[in-house]
Amino acid sequence: MPNTAGRFALILFITFFNSMGSSTLRPDFTVGSVALNGRSLLVPRSQCHLALRGGTQGNPSHIAEAGGASNVSKDVASMSLEDTHNHENDAWLKVEEDKLRLEVGADGKPLSKSEIKRRLKTMRVEKERAEKKAKVAAERENRTATKDAVADDDMNATQFFDSRCAMVSDLRKQGLAYPHRFDVTISIPSFRAKYDAFFQPGEHDEAKEERLAGRVMSKRQQGRLIFYELVGDDSKVQIMVAENRFPDAATFRRVNDQVKRGDVVGFVGFPGCSKTGELSLVARGVEMLSPCLHMLPKRSLRDHETRFRQRYLDLIMNPSVRKIFEVRAAVIRSVREYLDERGFLEVETPIMNSVAGGAVARPFVTHHNELGLDMFLRIAPELYLKQLVIGGLDRVYELGRLFRNEGIDQTHNPEFTTCEFYMAYADYE
Repeated sequence: MPNTAGRFALILFITFFNSMGSSTLRPDFTVGSVALNGRSLLVPRSQCHLALRGGTQGNPSHIAEAGGASNVSKDVASMSLEDTHNHENDAWLKVEEDKLRLEVGADGKPLSKSEIKRRLKTMRVEKERAEKKAKVAAERENRTATKDAVADDDMNATQFFDSRCAMVSDLRKQGLAYPHRFDVTISIPSFRAKYDAFFQPGEHDEAKEERLAGRVMSKRQQGRLIFYELVGDDSKVQIMVAENRFPDAATFRRVNDQVKRGDVVGFVGFPGCSKTGELSLVARGVEMLSPCLHMLPKRSLRDHETRFRQRYLDLIMNPSVRKIFEVRAAVIRSVREYLDERGFLEVETPIMNSVAGGAVARPFVTHHNELGLDMFLRIAPELYLKQLVIGGLDRVYELGRLFRNEGIDQTHNPEFTTCEFYMAYADYE
């Protein structure tokens, strides 16, 4: 019951007609002269056990029960009809109900329970319609893609997997799942080397089209602009995707809503530099190449058991691991080059042997179904290499895998790579 000052004033003057000799009213009724926005109302005595403190211009007014009660209540007593509404916690509905209880009908009497109930129901329906209309308008204005969508951060692993599988199923129906090719014009390291010092902050060159592909490791949205961090070949670059670069807002939402962290995605656009000075590809097109079906760890992967059992995940989450593979490849390449330069011939010998020879070790046993023979995975290539020397190949070597069914620890693996070489007419010196 607000006034222009944002407060309310309710002054109830109680006069007992019975004490004045009047018998026109029942004993349980008092006549109240209620100043409410300039209106005078009749108030039952049973509803007068309340006190509202407030006033205009900072002057408090008090309401107290007639009959000489000296203590003024500090809280408004509940006057709601328990069976008139279903939303007991709706403060708005309670305020409206209190207003209706203080009103009188055309006959000058307080409104009946049924009339209050009817009016409250009408008010509730109108309010719900208005809220629904406002919600639809807000969703249209904010361009909400889906209703009641669960955020990625709120999903567990199972929900994320189910959501991604459903997305792949939809792409299959459209013939867009797992495209056979995406023509990449430049790698991410080459893109950085080519354009790193090319642009000033805020500049771009729409005449140069580039096509990049890699794994999305982060995604953040600022209004109608989305930023991706694209990783590939031990390098990363920022992708800027703006709504005004797409045919319409619906296409922008549909394409970018599909992209999640961990997906392999192709981007078509032109090089540029963000206002903060970050080299970027301003995308005109986004193509899902291979969606990530399982949720990636939110932080770096530290568990040793998971790292070594799922090396692909270790490589995704810990880029420094890539260096181990690169060093190993460089070592093998150097050994091969050293021997090739000295006239050695690289050969390959059988992995499965009928005799486990060449070393003293416990072999892995397998069975050859066609020949009906038990065979052994080789524990050394020595016997075959020596036979090649006998046959006239004076310098031979083999880089290959050996298998020994023995102990395992941090420095010993049952499957490992060796280089074994032989040179006729010479010794180790």
